[in-house]
Amino acid sequence: MNFVGNVGRDILGKELQENLSNEGINIDFISIDKNKRTGVATFIVSEGDNSIIVVPGANYNLTPSDDQHVKALLASGDIVIVQLEILSETVEEVLNICHEQNVPVQLNPAPASSCTKEMIDMATYITPNETECVELFGEYSDDLLKKFTNILIVTQGEAGEPTTMVQRLFKFMDIRQQLLIQRVLVILLMAHLALQ
Repeated sequence: MNFVGNVGRDILGKELQENLSNEGINIDFISIDKNKRTGVATFIVSEGDNSIIVVPGANYNLTPSDDQHVKALLASGDIVIVQLEILSETVEEVLNICHEQNVPVQLNPAPASSCTKEMIDMATYITPNETECVELFGEYSDDLLKKFTNILIVTQGEAGEPTTMVQRLFKFMDIRQQLLIQRVLVILLMAHLALQ
């Protein structure tokens, strides 16, 4: 597993790289930005819902030209996971590269306000939470899940982890798709643990 991004020349950047490396994640594609601090996110949890305040810092300097630098890495991936807390142009370039190379992409459309129809169309899998799903599609329903059967996986916070939603969707998927989704969830879990 590889992690692509930017960190600042500070203790947070150093700790992030150490944590990722200790979890067996390749950090060779993390650049150190001398002019920006490492980005941070603050999670606010209230009555089962959460809000996230993001200060992207150095990671907001990850540009489409950086994507070209890692093009071979993207093209050789089993799956690429991307979220929208970096420049939209960078996300679009990642999607374009992966689309050209037939590499599956899981798009976490957070914040949903930054997500475009083109991004949704190019993503292999889309993993919004319920609120983001409504913002993106105007609804969250079984009909919507059926319409995007092999694409949409809605996370549900305390009501259920992504695997709960995947289990609902598995009845519509073939075994190859089920195995790929399971691999994605393992990768997400590993990334989550590495950041703790």
